[in-house]
Amino acid sequence: MKFWVVQKEKNSILAVKLKKKGQEIILLEGPKKVEMRELKGQKVIGACKPKDFYFSRETFPKTKKEILTLQIQDKLQELGLFEQTPIVRYRNVKEIGGLNEYEIVAVNELGIKECFEELINKEIKPEKIIPEELSIAFLTIKESEKFLISIYITEDKLWIFITGRNEIFYYRNIEIDSEFGITEELLEEAILTTIDYAQRILKIEIEGIIKYGKNRNIIPKTAIPEYEPKLIFIKNVSKEEIKSNPILFGSYYVAEEFNFIPEEQISILKSIKIASYIAYFLAVCIIVNYILWIRFENKVKFIENENRKIKKEIYEQEKILNKLITPEKKETLEKLKEILRNYQKTLKLNIFLTNIENIKPHNSEILLIEGKNSKKEETKNQSSENNDFEINIKIKGKGNLEELTKNFEKFNNELRKFLNITEDRYLYLEKTREGFLEIKGYYHGYK
Repeated sequence: MKFWVVQKEKNSILAVKLKKKGQEIILLEGPKKVEMRELKGQKVIGACKPKDFYFSRETFPKTKKEILTLQIQDKLQELGLFEQTPIVRYRNVKEIGGLNEYEIVAVNELGIKECFEELINKEIKPEKIIPEELSIAFLTIKESEKFLISIYITEDKLWIFITGRNEIFYYRNIEIDSEFGITEELLEEAILTTIDYAQRILKIEIEGIIKYGKNRNIIPKTAIPEYEPKLIFIKNVSKEEIKSNPILFGSYYVAEEFNFIPEEQISILKSIKIASYIAYFLAVCIIVNYILWIRFENKVKFIENENRKIKKEIYEQEKILNKLITPEKKETLEKLKEILRNYQKTLKLNIFLTNIENIKPHNSEILLIEGKNSKKEETKNQSSENNDFEINIKIKGKGNLEELTKNFEKFNNELRKFLNITEDRYLYLEKTREGFLEIKGYYHGYK
């Protein structure tokens, strides 16, 4: 797959053309300045400059995506970080009991919306829209799982990230006066503060510092050694070029969860992509079928003739068999089959109880098993074809919610092999760590 990555730089657009090959990307063109109209019809990743960028790690109870998004937005507005409701994206990085820990990114809608609409208006196909800050963190994450500090410096900004084990732990942004620049003392203070935060708050030891940006040589040395990245996953370009333009080369590796294309547009783009795959697949199938039809037409005719012969032979054999089996014998065989079916549906108490005991979850006990014949009263002219028995089972288990839920689901699935379950109720008491399951259904025989 070939695509472009674009980045706004003041009044111009800086871009690279890349080719995806497995987990690697190959530089085909750039970095160079382009006009948007040159990219018409091309696939593009847009590294945008949001008006506000916010990153944090937070824990929330497990819930639906829509509810979680609202909870995050409410919390950010309570903190007064955004004047209007921000756009949020998040990635689940850790599960702690009934809670999930998330990496959260929030941006002002304005910058992202403008970036997306500019691409659409120029008839460009946006594959991904990301805040450009994230490209720095994910370029380092792709390079190494070590706990590293990434520093990106330009004439007017300084970004600092802490990453490790494929996660982002910390982000800091310092605005730089483009006229006066930044002093070495302020840079050193920012780095030392970050190292201290990692050690005291995050309880991690930083193993190295990666420096990015055309002005990276002004970043002072500290007690933490500089980490020299290999960047072997990006081909046909020097390491120095990548470190000078990390936004262009890191944007591809930003996690899909942080794609800021509007949700409804993502669904549309996915549908279009799936439709194109289906159309391509159908076209291939039509061509293959046509080729096969031409090549195997004679074989097909031979098979059809053989099929007609076999059908004729079966018909002749059926006629012979019908002569051997009289109607009276047929009726007797049907009755025997019906007796066997009814026997298989009859409740065999010893087998039933043994099966219940065998599939009972670990650390659980059967509180109740009761049953009654559900066969309705029959009139003299009615024959009974319903041998079902109503079954009611109550079971109690001990353990944590997740373990008990899995055990009871497994128990339910095993029961369905001989019960037609019509109702099940599940109650979990957090205080006593006990779960209660009641199941009602009809016995239908062992399959």
